Amino acid sequence: SLEQALTILTSEKPQKSDAEKALNFAIAHLSEREAAFTRSDLLKVALTQAIGKAGLNELNNVLDKVMTNGDLISGGNEILTTKEAVAFEESIIKNVKAGINTIKPLMSGDEARKQLEPTHLTKGQKEACELITTTTDQFIMIQGYAGTGKTTMTRSAIDTIRHVQSMTHEEVKLIAVAPTHQAVKEMRALGIEAQTLKSFLIEQEQEATLSKETLVLLDESSMVSNRDCASLIQKIHDSGARCTMLGDISQHQSIESGKPSKILIQEGSIKVACMDDLVRQQVIEYKKAIETLITGDIDKAL
Repeated sequence: SLEQALTILTSEKPQKSDAEKALNFAIAHLSEREAAFTRSDLLKVALTQAIGKAGLNELNNVLDKVMTNGDLISGGNEILTTKEAVAFEESIIKNVKAGINTIKPLMSGDEARKQLEPTHLTKGQKEACELITTTTDQFIMIQGYAGTGKTTMTRSAIDTIRHVQSMTHEEVKLIAVAPTHQAVKEMRALGIEAQTLKSFLIEQEQEATLSKETLVLLDESSMVSNRDCASLIQKIHDSGARCTMLGDISQHQSIESGKPSKILIQEGSIKVACMDDLVRQQVIEYKKAIETLITGDIDKAL
């Protein structure tokens, strides 16, 4: 009857207040960009959203409720983070740690060094290649600073892996993923099968093709969000594939939230090869200035 229908309609979830709507918008907006944000930043965004509809007192009350529910977590010092962001972070660390000492190296250290000796690579680049080919960990990281010959290092790592492919009976299928189209274009120019991380994750949802033979090269790992990183790492972990993350420490951090590469390094749960010897800048004066800039002493560099 009409009466029953009206009862059902009116007993449905109560409408959210303007303050709740504004706060939810602010949480979604800020947590997309950063894994953590301040209480005052959150209230600023919410106030702008609630102009003429809700005031600061009302927003503060709603925020306290959200905190009590546990949907937002306080990290002390006014810092807030979402339950979701914490879950992604924990998942990343758990799976990376679970992959330690679980895979067979692609070649022995002696073999890798013998192969790398005649190359014109810098010490840092050789170390990066050696780590990729000799590791027993499922996940490793290669960090460089802008200008440390990332493309050269990638090419050399690929050449080494290709050599491995020709000398061992094991098949190593190389897949490269990156968060930006530009990085994908650069990888393809090196002759590797590459695609954006988003499209790769969607494809893997539809049909999982990763296996123990796959080596996933994640380029620009410093720019990947916690959500995408957690999703990729879970898929690699489940399939027994291996993953090398390439990243540039000083690169713009991920536009979406979180800094997975930073978290893993701080946690000490991932082996890292650092390429901090500059390649692009051959001129000594420039090189010194840039090294000074990298270490953060700007006045001296100028």
